[in-house]
Amino acid sequence: MISILPLFVSFFALINIFIFSPPPAVPAPSQTSVNVLGVSNYAPTVFISNSSDGYNVGGVLSQSSLDEPAISLHTYDSTGPASLDIYQASIKDVLSYLTYDSESKQKLQFDSSQLTKVTSLTTNISSSGDNRLLLPIQGEGIWYLKIKFGNNENSAFLIRSEIEALVKEGDNKVLFWVQNLTTKKTVTTGVLELFNLLDSPRSLIKSGLDGKGVTSISYSPQTYDVAILTSDNHTALIPINMRYLNYGNI
Repeated sequence: MISILPLFVSFFALINIFIFSPPPAVPAPSQTSVNVLGVSNYAPTVFISNSSDGYNVGGVLSQSSLDEPAISLHTYDSTGPASLDIYQASIKDVLSYLTYDSESKQKLQFDSSQLTKVTSLTTNISSSGDNRLLLPIQGEGIWYLKIKFGNNENSAFLIRSEIEALVKEGDNKVLFWVQNLTTKKTVTTGVLELFNLLDSPRSLIKSGLDGKGVTSISYSPQTYDVAILTSDNHTALIPINMRYLNYGNI
C-alpha cells in the first residue's frame, strides 16, 4: 500500500508493490518521477504465516485492470490449505484502513463487518513458491481480501484501475499527469482531491485536470498523504507521503 514519490505512486490501481520492511516514519518526498501502472506479468504478493511470530504482509495491493485478476500467496516454511473471503469495498474503506497515529503508525483496526461479501474460495499453499491464485473478479474496482491460513489471518485491499499517473515534485509543487491504460490517451477531465490521514481522513484541497491531463498543487511537507482522482467512472488512489501502503498486520 503507499514519501511515496521516491518509491511508488498509485492510482485506484496503485503499482504492484513488493517492498517488505517495517513501515518507517513518513519523510518528505525527493525529486523523482514514477510511472504508476502498466500491464504486468506478476501478481501482487501476500505473505502469511501459520506461526504467531511469522510475518504477514498485506496492506494495499494494486493492479492495472488490464492485468489478470490474481494474487500470489506465500508463507514462511509452511504449507497447507488457506481460505479467502472477497468483499466489495470502496475508496472510503481504503482511506479508513490507512489512517495513522501521531507516531506515524498505521492503525489497522479495520472493520469489514459492513462490507458485502462477493465470494469465498479455498486453495492449497505449497512450499514451491508457485501459489498464484486467480480471483473471480473482473475489470476495475476495489476489493477487500481476508485470508485465513491455519490459526493466522491476514488481509489486503486490492485496487484495480484503468488509469495510471506520473507524479513529480519540483519548484515547491507536486505535478500529476494522468493517462488511460486502455486507450493510451491523456485523461483530460477529472478532479484530484488530497487527504491527510492522521487519526482520520481529512480532505485538504481539490484540483481539476487541465486539457493536457495535468494538475499541479503547491507542496506542503508531510501534509498530503494520498490523493484520490475521479474521472468519469474511474477512481484512483495516489500515495504521496506514505510508505506503508503494502503492509498489513505486521
